[in-house]
Amino acid sequence: MALSLPELLKPSRHDSMRMKVTGPIPSALKSLSQLRTLNVADNAFSGSIPIQLGDLRNLRILNMSHNQLTHTIPTSFSNLVNLEVLALTNNMIAGPIPDFQLRNLNLLALDGNKMTGGTF
Repeated sequence: MALSLPELLKPSRHDSMRMKVTGPIPSALKSLSQLRTLNVADNAFSGSIPIQLGDLRNLRILNMSHNQLTHTIPTSFSNLVNLEVLALTNNMIAGPIPDFQLRNLNLLALDGNKMTGGTF
């Protein structure tokens, strides 16, 4: 199912999108600078996590769990200074766990990936 960015962000769909949307996560999401919650969990998004999501400095909750995301967590996520929840469980993300200095982060959920290291 291919949907346009405006269609994906309709109020009835932005919080619980369990529609099995496929393809990459649109990097155009970076234009939503006031976005506080992004929940694209339980879909079939694939490919890398867009580094542009690190521009969403007002983001408090980011849930991309249960997709088919690969590669690593972008280092640009260190810009998400207001982030309280980062949930990336059950993807195919690999590589080291970044050493984020996110002071507001209360929940970091990374299980079900192929990540290594990290200091907490």
